[in-house]
Amino acid sequence: MGVEVEWVLAGLSALGAIGAAAATAWFTARFYYLRASAELQAEFQSRFNERKWQAYTDFADTVRELLEDVRRPAGKRKDINKHFLPRLYKFTAALWLVGSDEVIRAVGDWRETSNKAADDASAGPEGIVALVNILIAMRRDLGNLESKIEPRDILVTFINDPDTFLSGDWRNALESGTP
Repeated sequence: MGVEVEWVLAGLSALGAIGAAAATAWFTARFYYLRASAELQAEFQSRFNERKWQAYTDFADTVRELLEDVRRPAGKRKDINKHFLPRLYKFTAALWLVGSDEVIRAVGDWRETSNKAADDASAGPEGIVALVNILIAMRRDLGNLESKIEPRDILVTFINDPDTFLSGDWRNALESGTP
């Protein structure tokens, strides 16, 4: 009977060792799986943010070129359909994938506002202000969450007299502004 007890004790010890090894293996695998998943998620987020940054800077460059073009004499301006619209379409496609809700809504507001005819006598500065609101939404989306910037603060960077612009004489203020 002494031999049987030794075998039982040896078996229980072996089962305990196997159980401890299995638990250690499971916890180790789980730890590395979670760590690999977190690293993969961080890599995806980094790529996502790079695409967002590129889309937003391309849009800002397009806006800058458009503002420069507005200051040219009418006969020397670029063809909007050939030069600017393809870039805006490309931005819109990128926006569908990487744009925040706030930026997508700001672009939608801008499109609705800017669909007013440019030569409409009742049209005011709302289209440009809506465009500036896109830039403000982009700044927030890129991490500038505490910014208190207002449309006027950005307008002053390309319009000499933003108060005149906002009060109604927006065409003259826009065309005479300096970048």
